[in-house]
Amino acid sequence: MLDSPIFQVIVGLIFIFSIFSVIVTQINTSIAYMFQMRARSLKEGIFGLLTDPETRAKFMAHPLVRLIPSLVQPEAKISAQAANEIVEEKPTGVSWIEPELFSQTMMDILAAYANDRLFRSLYDITGKVLEGAEKTQIVEMIRRFQNGGIGLAELQNAINTLSDPEDRGALLIQLEQLNEMRRQLQANNVESKLIPLLVGVQEVADPGMRTALETLLASAKTIDEAQVKLETWFNARMNLVSEFYKRNMTRISYIAGVVLVLLMNVDTLQISRTLWNDPIVRQAVAAMAQASLDNNTLEQQLASSEAALQETLDRLNQANTTAPAEAQNVLPEEQTIEILPEATTATNTVNDPIVDLLSLRLPLGWEYQPVEGGCPQSGIVVDPCFNGRNVWLMIPGNNPGWLGLITTKLIGWALTILAIAQGAPFWFDLLNRIAHGSRSGSS
Repeated sequence: MLDSPIFQVIVGLIFIFSIFSVIVTQINTSIAYMFQMRARSLKEGIFGLLTDPETRAKFMAHPLVRLIPSLVQPEAKISAQAANEIVEEKPTGVSWIEPELFSQTMMDILAAYANDRLFRSLYDITGKVLEGAEKTQIVEMIRRFQNGGIGLAELQNAINTLSDPEDRGALLIQLEQLNEMRRQLQANNVESKLIPLLVGVQEVADPGMRTALETLLASAKTIDEAQVKLETWFNARMNLVSEFYKRNMTRISYIAGVVLVLLMNVDTLQISRTLWNDPIVRQAVAAMAQASLDNNTLEQQLASSEAALQETLDRLNQANTTAPAEAQNVLPEEQTIEILPEATTATNTVNDPIVDLLSLRLPLGWEYQPVEGGCPQSGIVVDPCFNGRNVWLMIPGNNPGWLGLITTKLIGWALTILAIAQGAPFWFDLLNRIAHGSRSGSS
């Protein structure tokens, strides 16, 4: 059976389909790394999840996340224009976020909103009752108190130095009310820990996102339940992002397959004829296929390309991925550096199987060679007017059979594209089954 021409042609075609399928997978991986598609997909997913401009900007630029180069603290004041400019920055290369990290960051931002709301009334009454230098001084003291730069006693002493007793009284009453609310929020009990989140949600400007968070956290009775609900919300969105990413990569696979087939002129019909008519080429391809199975060369190429491509999917699908905790603290620059060697490796490995194929006398590639004497010709064993690699023959007027040649070529290309679309694992498994079956039959 190993010496059967039909068997060798089948093995040769499957081997060639396997190699080109691996090449397409490697091209996919290279494109994903070079264009940071993983990071861009994550950024787009967050963009669609957090529809409030300020919250979105603070999340993307949060010190724990850093999806973009800018760094913004949760308590910072940013305008709508600044928020839009921040989120439009180029991704840093961060390609995945732990659900737990998402919930922690969101709770940090909402708590900052709640803290800002508590101090707003104190700022408002200061602006109403004070003027000039006293107003500037007290506003600055309140800001320092809010940010932890000074304590309550220092702020009270500053208010007590005001000249107008009514102003002092109004500010001290408001300060005491604020301090009482802060004590309730900082109390170590289950109910108080939820208050900052619920108060912070009310400060979200976008009504759609505010309603979504209110609905999400309405049934939470503990801070742990609230965290789980935030993580579930994030995971649901990431699942959609992952599905979109898979569809996008599938489209790229088809495009890459079509471009590869056309550039290298991978014509299944022409290759089949060559394998059938040329015993030397047929036996060489079958021998190379057998050798690749024996030394695991093809299997290693397949495993490497599939693992690299699957990684781009796993890091988006946070619901099914468990990553090391220390990865949360990796700086964006370090993650970008980590991506670049992988992209280089994926690009370089594309060349290996192509070199193997070109070492054989397969009808791959193109040539432009005018046929002396024109077409048709007779008395020639190998008809030069039906050379599927010669572009000159496909130009009307050079070859009376140019239309049939192009039609056959289109059919051969289509068969190759359909075969490559089945994927390298399919052809590799089929090649293994046939090879093992032939060994069992011969024994």
